[in-house]
Parts: sequence; C-alpha cells; structure tokens
Amino acid sequence: MPDLKTRFEVAAREAQRLPKRPDNDTLLRLYALYKQATVGDVSGQRPGITDFVGRAKCDAWAELKGISKKEAVQEYIDLVESLKGSRRNFVSWCLSGYFRRNRPWAKARHEQ
Repeated sequence: MPDLKTRFEVAAREAQRLPKRPDNDTLLRLYALYKQATVGDVSGQRPGITDFVGRAKCDAWAELKGISKKEAVQEYIDLVESLKGSRRNFVSWCLSGYFRRNRPWAKARHEQ
C-alpha cells in the first residue's frame, strides 16, 4: 500500500478531475484540509471585508487550527475518495475526526 504522502499527492490530483463539481462548502473544506496538510495552522491577517472568497477560505482553514498535518492529510484523502463516489469511503470519512469535530453532540459523546 502506498504511503500517506503518495496517497495525498494522488488525491490532490484526483480532486482536480472529480466527475462532478462539489458544492462551495465542500470546496472550502478541500481547500482548508489541503492547506492544513501542507502548511499547518493558518497564520497572518484575515483578508479584508471586501475579499469575500479570501475571507471564506481563511475562515475554513482557521476552523482546522490545532489538527495535525497527518490527520488533515487523511481527512483530505477520505473526502476526495467520497467525492469520487465510493460509498465505503464516504462512510469512513463520516466516522473520521471531521465528523466528531463538527457535530457538537457527537463530540460530547466521544469525550465521555
């Protein structure tokens, strides 16, 4: 099985050739996961109020602050796989850290 870095690079290429364009929220999630995986936590100033796209990207990336690059890589791979239409990988992505972090009721249950 290829290592995580190789799988990430393949997923990044595949994200450019998805059969269907994802919705804007999913595109922001892909962007944020990619940046977190390659750069780490967001830094610098938030774009100005007239830069709607830049602010949305910055905000999406900032939501991932604190997760490791390795975790971001795995979530990115899982999300791309789910977007390619693989139901099994979609279920895996739903059960990943993304699901626990972004569903307060699930997070509270996970911490018990």
